[in-house]
Amino acid sequence: MRILNSIAPSEAEVSDGRALRLMLVYIAAECRRIGAADAAQLAIEAADLIPEGPQALRDAAH
Repeated sequence: MRILNSIAPSEAEVSDGRALRLMLVYIAAECRRIGAADAAQLAIEAADLIPEGPQALRDAAH
C-alpha cells in the first residue's frame, strides 16, 4: 500500500482545488463575454479536471 493512500488531503488542498475551479469558471465567463467561445470551453474543461472534495483528491493520488 502506498503511503499516499493513508494521507488525507488537508483543508488547504481542498480549498486550493475549489479556488482553482472558481477562477477557471470566472475565466470561462470572461472569455464568453468577449466572444472567445473556444477559450471558454477550454477553461471549463480544465476546471472539470480538478478533483472535487477530499475523496476525489484521495482517488487522484493513486
